[in-house]
This record gives sequence, structure tokens and C-alpha cells, in this order.
Amino acid sequence: MAATGMHLFPGTVQSGLRSSRVGFRAAGRLWKSASCIRCTRGGYNAQGTLQKQNSASSATIPEKLSTPTKRCSRARGLEFPLYAKHSHICSATNRTGDTIVEGGVIEPEDSRDGHCLNPAELRVLDEAKRQLHRDLLVAALRAPAVAMGRLIPHLKHHLLSYPRVHNVVKPADCNPMLSPPLHQSERLLLLRAEYAQLSPPGLPSEVRSALECGKETSECTPEVQLVQYTVRLGYDHLLAEDVLGHLLPPGMTVPSGHEEVGHIIHLNLRTEHQPYRHLIAHVLLQKHAPRIRTVVNKTSATGGRYRVFGMEVLAGEPNLETQLRENGILFELDFGQMYWNSRLSGEREALVALFSPTEVVCDACAGVGPISIAAAARGCQVFANDLNPEAVEYLKKNASQNKCEDRVETFNTDGGDFVRQCLAGHEEARPLPHHIVMNLPSHAIEVLVPALIGAFPSHRWQNRPLPLVHVYCFSGEEDPEADAVSRVCAALQLASPSEVAALEHHTRRVRNVAPGKHMIRVTFRMPVAVAFSE
Repeated sequence: MAATGMHLFPGTVQSGLRSSRVGFRAAGRLWKSASCIRCTRGGYNAQGTLQKQNSASSATIPEKLSTPTKRCSRARGLEFPLYAKHSHICSATNRTGDTIVEGGVIEPEDSRDGHCLNPAELRVLDEAKRQLHRDLLVAALRAPAVAMGRLIPHLKHHLLSYPRVHNVVKPADCNPMLSPPLHQSERLLLLRAEYAQLSPPGLPSEVRSALECGKETSECTPEVQLVQYTVRLGYDHLLAEDVLGHLLPPGMTVPSGHEEVGHIIHLNLRTEHQPYRHLIAHVLLQKHAPRIRTVVNKTSATGGRYRVFGMEVLAGEPNLETQLRENGILFELDFGQMYWNSRLSGEREALVALFSPTEVVCDACAGVGPISIAAAARGCQVFANDLNPEAVEYLKKNASQNKCEDRVETFNTDGGDFVRQCLAGHEEARPLPHHIVMNLPSHAIEVLVPALIGAFPSHRWQNRPLPLVHVYCFSGEEDPEADAVSRVCAALQLASPSEVAALEHHTRRVRNVAPGKHMIRVTFRMPVAVAFSE
């Protein structure tokens, strides 16, 4: 490993990844000189209109994607190949010089060799791979190779954890600046970076004991020394955030907080990131391979009949059928055709924990079954419904492969009709529910909760406890919990203050979905007066 600094951009001084902002400024100049989208000599103007190069001295490069609008555009002059399985939710229009896709799934021309990057992006990325580096100073234990078998398990919570960096350094891989050089019979055991500046008395007790034990020469480990060691981190070792911090223009926020759905990374990029979205996607794909094979970007808000959103495949395979494991349960889904949000994993686990193994659960908006199958795996009898027929097919498949299909009965109908059917119990053998889940935050209170009014036949529910209802909603109010409860009361037609006060309920703030917008779960016991009203 070389010890001297390398220059990412010509004419810059760069001793480490974060040591200088000069490289950042040079990166911005390189983007401009390469006639990328930000260039005034070529690319797209503020209105998204294609501008050709007008300078004879500058090379013309393939046209890039336009400035982001509510529709995705790629100016190649060719018909854009659409992922056939999802073509029913896409519409393409070939115009002179560009192709417009009104939502749905967009497939890059060649997802294997990076052809959806333009030459300027390819040059910058190739240069980064060759020269981008960072020196990381760490503490290390220098010890005989035979001691590693005892030291590693003893210090497992104190070892350096960095992508593609081995904790044990052999002489052939050692930094030549180490003095004296590592002998063939020696190894370096790398410790956490925060220990680099600590003296032995300040180190954790496990590390101190290893050093003290090393001073004994009879039955314990041979001599162990504490040294400082410089790890040279290249492109392959650096995190995606570190690489993008150098590649994006100065002052631009580095995208973070993406969602992973099986082998898919799901981005929701800001407007400022749109011109660089393919570069961002390829860096993420490289940094998370082989676990991640596809990167998509959200192009429209979640909505429509089946709660899906438009997306653009930016890098990798145009395959949106994926598998994932959540809370020990295996799920299959097609991310382009049905709703899934991995960020709700903790909420789903908390909700299912409220169910007892012998209880009956009605899931009005089950999707591919993250709540329903988890409840069935817990021992509950589940009635699961979704309006999306494709989601219901995956729901059946997921129930089968998790060996709980005998406890999951599926439906494909309107959520309100499903709730009334479960409560009415037309089939005398069908058990009545203990829990009703309404996981449709955008409409559940206004659309599904009113379906509960008068839906409880007295001859079936006489002398039985009424079910708990778990309804989700969004709120942008200053007190979102109070707002959610107020809306539930209004949907149940609880008019008098006494009726509102008598509502047995509990609220949980699930997550912030946007600045000032919260997702709330309201759990309430169905009021008797409302359940049996005419």
C-alpha cells in the first residue's frame, strides 16, 4: 500500500478524503469542462430544451436526461425499451430527440456495462476508481501469527469494522511505512479507529489484558505490541457517501437514507440530484454489490388504485421481482406492481405483538402479507384482503412458502366490503375477528372506518367483546395524535363530548414521512353504540 497522497484531480492537493475542499472545487470544474448538464455550452437549459455544443474546440457528448420535471425524459432519439412485465403501467411517446414516460418503470438501455452514464460521468467515475483514497489512522496489535486464534475472539467487539478491509494484516499486504517491517511470522490485528490516539491506560479492559498477557513469556501469548498503523483506503473500501461527497458538485448534499427492498435500492432523489442520478445510482450499485443488483428512483407520488408509484430504473438489472426477509419471514413481491415499505418493519412487528396466538385478525389492506403472514406465523387465524389482484397472488405464495397457508384465507375485494363481510360472518363456521387492521394511511379513516357503523349483527356479537381496530393515517397538524383521534371520532359519528371521551383508544407515532407530516396509528375498541346502530 503506497504511503504518499494521490491526486484525484490534476492541480489539486489531497492528503485524505476529507483533508481538503480543493478537490471538491476541482470536481465542479471538471463537471463543467466535460459539458455535463450544468455546462453552459451544452446540455439542457432551465426549460429542459436540448442545447447542442456550439464550440468547435469542445467534444460533443451524447445528450443527457433533461432537467427533472414531473415526467421522465431521455433524449436519445430512440424508442425507450420498457420492462415488458410492467408495460401496462407505462406509456411512452417518441418525439424528435427524446422519449417521455408518464410514470411506471423505465429500463436503461444497457444495465450491464454502464452505458446509461455519459462520457463525462464515466471519466469522473473511472478517475475516482484509480486515484480516490483516504488514509485512516488506527491502533493495531502487533503479535505473532500463532496468537491470532486467541486474540481475535477475545477482542471481537474492538476490531476495525470497515467494508472490504481485513482485520488481520499479513506482511505481503502491510503498509511499507510500518517500522520495523512486519516479519513473516507476525501479523497486525487492526482495532477500532477511535483507539488510535489512546494510550494503553485509556484502552478498553479487553485490549489492556491482551497487552498485559503478552508481556508474559511462558504459558500465555508471546509478546504483543500496541502500534499505530495507517490503512490506505481506496475506492473499493470507501463508503458510497464518501465517494459521492467527492464526485458531486461543491455544496450539494450527498443523498442518504435510501430504502432497500430485497436486491433493490429505492431512491427518492431531490431535484438538485436529478442531473446526477445515474452517477449516484452506479456508485450505490457498486458499493452494495452483490447484495444489491438494481437501483430505482421514485418519479411520482404513491397513489392510484393499487398504491404504487412511478419509478425509473437507474442502474443494474431491470428486474423488480425480489425476495426479502423481514422479522424472520420470507416474502416475495414485484416492487413495480405492488406496495412495500421496508421502513415500516418495526411498526409491523410492534402491531403483531399485540395479537394473541388464538385470536382472529382481519387485514383489510394486506398487500403481499407483511402483517397477515406474521400474524399467522404467530398462530392467529387471518382473513387477508387486498384490492390489487397481483398482490393477492403473492400473498398466497408467501403464505405457502412460510407454511401458514392453512391459517390465512385471502380475499380480493373492496376494503369496506371486506370489513363488513368479516363482521357479519355470513358463514356460521367463520370465526369473528378480535382485531381489524386498516393500513391505508391516506384514506383509511375517511373510507374504511365508516364501514364499521352498524356492521355488527347483534345475534352474532351478543355477549362477545367487540374487536380492537388499528387504523393508520397521516397528519400534518401540530398535535398529530389529537388530530388522528378527532378524525376517527368524526368518522364513527361520535358527536357528543361524552361519547368522544368514552372512546377507549391508544395512539402511536409511527414515523415522520416528511417535514411536518407524521404517520399515526390509532388503536381503539369499537364503541357499542356505533357497532349496533341502525
